[in-house]
Amino acid sequence: MKLRNIYPLLFLLVLTTGCTFDKEKAIKDGAVVADISQVHNLEQFNDFVEAISNSEEANVRVYSMNEEGGAVKIDIKYTNERFHTTFDYANDKYGPNGKERVECQSFIVEDNIFSLTECDGETETVFILDATNSAEENK
Repeated sequence: MKLRNIYPLLFLLVLTTGCTFDKEKAIKDGAVVADISQVHNLEQFNDFVEAISNSEEANVRVYSMNEEGGAVKIDIKYTNERFHTTFDYANDKYGPNGKERVECQSFIVEDNIFSLTECDGETETVFILDATNSAEENK
């Protein structure tokens, strides 16, 4: 095989590996991972909620997976009584491109569904996590 014939294969390899999400690595790294059936590392999220309840600075990383296997990375940092949130769609090939930043003032929990409210921009409320199906055995 000629070297120039390898370049298209390498390009495809880079494209396919660059857009994949390694759920097991994210769980091992301590991120909260919400897949279709369960939430992993929910205790990390509970620690975040406890810290913000005590007005302490805190941050958490959440991956919200979709049915196609992609994931949206959500980084939330609570500081100065505001939630600085970044949505990164790099691992979700069916979602929008790039990153979206949102700042919010409040955090609500209703029936194990966590959302940010009083947000800047077009969206008043931002869904973060549905912990109805938590997987405590997968800490």
